Amino acid sequence: MRTIKIGTLCMLLHAFALSAAAQNKFPLREPDYNKPALFDDLPSKLPFDINVVDELLDSPEEHSISIPLTKTLRFQGKVVSKSDNTDPNLKSIVIKSTNRLGATFTLTRMHNENGGFSYQGRIVSFKHGDAFELQIENGLYVLSKTKLYDLLSE
Repeated sequence: MRTIKIGTLCMLLHAFALSAAAQNKFPLREPDYNKPALFDDLPSKLPFDINVVDELLDSPEEHSISIPLTKTLRFQGKVVSKSDNTDPNLKSIVIKSTNRLGATFTLTRMHNENGGFSYQGRIVSFKHGDAFELQIENGLYVLSKTKLYDLLSE
């Protein structure tokens, strides 16, 4: 009889332990596909003059900028972060927009083995459903509009 009580007690403790462990799982955040668009007034592709922003990489933090990223998009904001100079082959800058509230422009320049440079960049707002990503098409840089959740993963 004592063995049955101990066995039953062990089974109950095991059941409680399993149910307690199941409660420690964290739910994933579901994407909100109903966020408003920030760049509705702009076309899906914008030619991008990399020479205009190349000098931005040397801007000091807290510096206010106003530059034409394209003929139809003037980006105004403040430099909130930049890479340190420990790696001379890499420069990066983050600019928080003042004219597209919530948007942040991130630009990185990498020195290639062939002596040239390549660039990566994004304009993103986590409050909105659209974004721009810097891409190369036919040898030229363009800002391509994309959906926020196509750039992000949980």
